[in-house]
Amino acid sequence: MPICVIDELDNKKYTGSDRMSHRANQAIRVLREYSKDLRPGSVATLADGVTLEIFLDEPGHRRRANPG
Repeated sequence: MPICVIDELDNKKYTGSDRMSHRANQAIRVLREYSKDLRPGSVATLADGVTLEIFLDEPGHRRRANPG
């Protein structure tokens, strides 16, 4: 999962409807629980053997502006 997805969820906690804020908080809470012991290059195993890896931006990477 790219780190920008987590950043977008974090932004949704503070903008939009109450429902959107609640859902973003729930998603972040679950991701935080599964990723608490993650280190760069490692993966977390979720239910049914699904794995989660968070891809950080490379040093010096500049994100493009979000069009939406």
